[in-house]
Amino acid sequence: MISLRFRLFLSLIPMIIMITNIRPTHQASEYSFKSNICSKSTFNGTFSKNLNNLFSSLLSSINATTSTGFYSSSYGEIPDKVYAIGFCRGDLKPSACAACLAASTALIVKNACPDAKNGGVGSINCTLRYSNISISGIRVEAPSISGYSHGDNVSSSSRFDFNQRLTTLFETLRSKAAAGSVLKFAVGHSNAPVSSGITIYGLAQCSPDLSETDCSVCISKGLKQLPPCCYKSWSYLGASCSLRYDPDLFYDPATDPTPLPPPSPPPATTPLPPPSPPPATTTSNSGGKFTCIYIILLYM
Repeated sequence: MISLRFRLFLSLIPMIIMITNIRPTHQASEYSFKSNICSKSTFNGTFSKNLNNLFSSLLSSINATTSTGFYSSSYGEIPDKVYAIGFCRGDLKPSACAACLAASTALIVKNACPDAKNGGVGSINCTLRYSNISISGIRVEAPSISGYSHGDNVSSSSRFDFNQRLTTLFETLRSKAAAGSVLKFAVGHSNAPVSSGITIYGLAQCSPDLSETDCSVCISKGLKQLPPCCYKSWSYLGASCSLRYDPDLFYDPATDPTPLPPPSPPPATTPLPPPSPPPATTTSNSGGKFTCIYIILLYM
């Protein structure tokens, strides 16, 4: 007999990935849709009505219960019963959480295989999954995706220190997220040593219905997707957990339990030299483009 975990794994294999160059924030993101892969398992009119009723209930619940950012419920009777789980990033404001989940429901119903019995949308800000079988408390390892920014911002002499600090930071975040009682969400940072000047900001989160053990395992497996040292930033998005690090602060600092590093002091002023004849004028323009990967996954 095929196990429930394996059946769920098979139902979640197909995915859609969208990559843009927009830096994500902890506000609701815009969604766009390019193409889709649909499973052959379709539902009838009763299942469709139950799915729509469940999503309506979800949105009402998120608006009414704004303190947790987590939703798990079901609607209907077997064989047309629908189960759903929705949760937002732990530092997302209630209004942004509601907007993100509303966009996800619209994406699923209108564009993403409206006849599929298993589906979902995951983004940097929220995750929504539904199925015709119970999915609560089940760790799902696929699909998943990871991405990183181009460019190496760590000098060769600082790479060992960077890797050590990154490993220590994620181990701390893994323990804190897994032990979380409500959102299983943790953020933190590793202050920059004088040698590198790079502060690392990190995030780890699991689906809040997972056990402490399953959350810890999910994050550990996600960390195996870390690229070789030392890309500027990295993100991992899975069905049951997500990870991210960046040299720039990207989360709400109020959720960080340790004080953030102070801003760099302004450069010391020196007396101006006496005026001299103006040299021939030349102009130059230099700079780099930071590419942040924004990912949407579609589960079927």
